[in-house]
Formats: sequence, structure tokens, C-alpha cells
Amino acid sequence: MTRARTRTRTRVPAVPFLAALQVAALAASVAVPSSAQSEQLTISPASPTDLDPITITLSGEWPDSCTPELISVAIDNSFLDLEASVQLPGDVCAEVVTPYETSIQVGFLPPGSYDVRVLAIVNFPPPTVIARSQLEVSASADRGLEAIEISPAEPSTQDRVTVVAQGTWPDGCIPRLDGVEVEDRTIRLFAIAEGQGCILAVSDYTLITTVGPLAEGEWQIEVLVADRRAGDSEAPFELAGRRTFAVDTESTETLIVGGRFAISVTWTNGSDRSGVGVPLRGALPDQGNSGSGAFFFFAPENTELLVKVLEACAVNDRYWVFISAATDLGFEVTVEDLTAGGATRTYTNEPGEPARAVTDVEAFAICDEP
Repeated sequence: MTRARTRTRTRVPAVPFLAALQVAALAASVAVPSSAQSEQLTISPASPTDLDPITITLSGEWPDSCTPELISVAIDNSFLDLEASVQLPGDVCAEVVTPYETSIQVGFLPPGSYDVRVLAIVNFPPPTVIARSQLEVSASADRGLEAIEISPAEPSTQDRVTVVAQGTWPDGCIPRLDGVEVEDRTIRLFAIAEGQGCILAVSDYTLITTVGPLAEGEWQIEVLVADRRAGDSEAPFELAGRRTFAVDTESTETLIVGGRFAISVTWTNGSDRSGVGVPLRGALPDQGNSGSGAFFFFAPENTELLVKVLEACAVNDRYWVFISAATDLGFEVTVEDLTAGGATRTYTNEPGEPARAVTDVEAFAICDEP
């Protein structure tokens, strides 16, 4: 439902409930609706566990254009109270029934039953309950997961992403990685804890895998653990934890030698197809500071080119360029020195010709440049 606002307002900071009691005289001078109509609460996900971040949405039709806006969350034992701002000093509200929808992120909640109340000052203090619902949060299986980290922290479509999940286990039969699944923008790590007679001491465990490069957009990591220490080989995998992260696009160039050189690649089959070589960032250790860059044309698992720039100043006062290709497609490799007045070198292969290795030991005469 689209939220409509036709009022003009001079917005001041939201007034907490206790503070509202101190401004009763001011509130009394403001015309506000005495009641709301058909207010509804929607909880997402509908059946959350303590591992699910919870979002609550209030929607309905309000008697005027000064519609409610959820602004804060407070938990008191079994009560989950949401504060709704309805009208503030300076508001000018159109006297027309107005559809609205407003959401607030509650986050993770401990297992239990919660009485969800939306409270607003719709006439004078004290606050009035304008919507109410029940929320049940179930307990997930305790799999001891404490953290899920990724590297790089802000990956791009050119990165291989390393996932590290860490936790603790009640004995030495710690979960060990059994498999990885990547589908539907979700990376799933499956781990199994099995064995008997393990040391009876709390033990740390770590699960590590590397995936990608990944498509642009939002991704989710799920860690699932099967506890088979009792000898039950069919004990199911249960969710231990999850996190989300975003993958961004990045330039089709790759930078090497501490960012001094930029390498870009284009390719063609000589007739109806052409494209840009995509860097396989993270395919080589410390690639940004090393002298090598790898590229693919069609899929990350099908590497086409390796380009290396080697500092050989002690040999002939030059930086050398080496290219190794596993393709008969036509391509053009451009290596650019990004320092002031830097030079550019271009290397090509004709479509249909098996690519030959390039060993240009005269490429860049820049050893004396800063």
C-alpha cells in the first residue's frame, strides 16, 4: 500500500512518551484525530526464530493526512512497544482519509511470546494503543556460531569472496565443513559434528570457503550444522546463523604493482561477437600489490589471459610485460602506466590464431621515475 502524505510540517525531534507528559499543554493546542481506522500489524518473517531479523509494518487508513510513523522500539518483559509519531507542533493536516504504511526494524529477539503494541498520543497523554498483535519467536538449535565474516569486506563482481564462520562447541567433536552450495543468491556452508569420546572441553571451530566471483546485488550466507555425535547419520542440518552482504560492480580494469599499472582487455571472434575481458580479482595472492592480473571472457572458471608486469630495473632499466593466453580468439591487451606522463603499451592477437606468448623486455623505461 502506498503511503500518502499531503501535510506540510515543520518537523521537530520525536517526543518520547515520558517527555510527552511534560508538554501536555502544548499538545492540547494541536488538533489530532481521536481514533484510527482499520490499523493492521504485519510481522516479517511471519514465524521468526531468534536467528531472524524482524521487521514490523503498521498500515491502514487514518482520518487525516498526519498519518502515523513508527519511530522507536522498546521491550519490557513480554511487551514489545512501538512508538508512533502522529502529529507534532507545527503540523498542518489535510482533513481527508489517508492510506498509509510505515515499517520499523526490530532486529533479533530472544525466544518467547510478545504482546506487540503500537502506542501514540492521539489526543492528550497518556499514549493510546492504536494497534496490537501477538508475536511468537521460537528458539533455533544452538549451534554455537558466533560470527560470519567475509573478505574482502566490500566485494565487487570481480572478487572471489572468502567466507569465515567461527563459533564454539561443547566438546572436541567440533563441526567440520562438509559442503558448500551457491544458488539463488545464497551461499550455504554445511558442517557436520560427529565422533564419540571427544575431549570434554569447550572448543573453537572455524569453517572457511572461497566462492565467486558473484553477481551484483544482495547475497545471504547461511551456516547449517548437523550434530551427529550420537551416531545418528541422518541427523539433519539445522541453521546456525546467517548474514547478508552486497556485491557491487567495479571497473573492467585491474590494477597491479601497488596500483601503478592498469590492465584492460577486449576480445572478439572476428565476426558477430565481442566483449570485455573481466578481471579475476582475488585469483592471485595480494593481486593489487603483485605484478599479475588474470582475465576471463565468458565465465570465471574459464580463465583466458594472464598478464604480468615485472620490475627489471636492475637488469636493463625497464619494466617488462609478459602475456600468456589460452585462446584463439582475437584480443587486445592494454597496459597503462598511471604515473604522471606514463606510457601505454598495446598487445593484440588476431581472431582464429592460437595466441602466442608475449615477452616484451623493453616495455616501460620508467625506472628513474617516481
